[in-house]
Amino acid sequence: SIYATVLESWLGVGAVAVDDIFGQSFERLDLVNGSGTGVSTEAGAVTAFDLHQNYPNPFANQTTIRFSLGASEDVNLTVYDVSGKAVEVVANQAFASGEHAIPFDASNLASGVYIYQLKTPTQSFSRQMTVVR
Repeated sequence: SIYATVLESWLGVGAVAVDDIFGQSFERLDLVNGSGTGVSTEAGAVTAFDLHQNYPNPFANQTTIRFSLGASEDVNLTVYDVSGKAVEVVANQAFASGEHAIPFDASNLASGVYIYQLKTPTQSFSRQMTVVR
């Protein structure tokens, strides 16, 4: 149950894929809130950190990675292959609070599943994306 929850809620692996990995379905635990984020909005104001699903996904060469910050923070956005090897640092800089969209060019990557992780000094969150050729 713990591994299934981490794969689905933290790494963004789909529920069907998680069940296929383990060969059966396990109960998901309430270790991570439903969206895996700490976001709440009031009158459209972002009050915390969120990493959105890239769009489009799956994609061939270009996609956009969006995230929200409740305060100005240093951000590291890195793409990893499924073995955990970093394949590209997309951003490593300070960002103001609010919504951000960063284009990502994957034309140098092979087809497959990749994980992108948004990390600040106090939080991190990851999602899965798929490159298809």
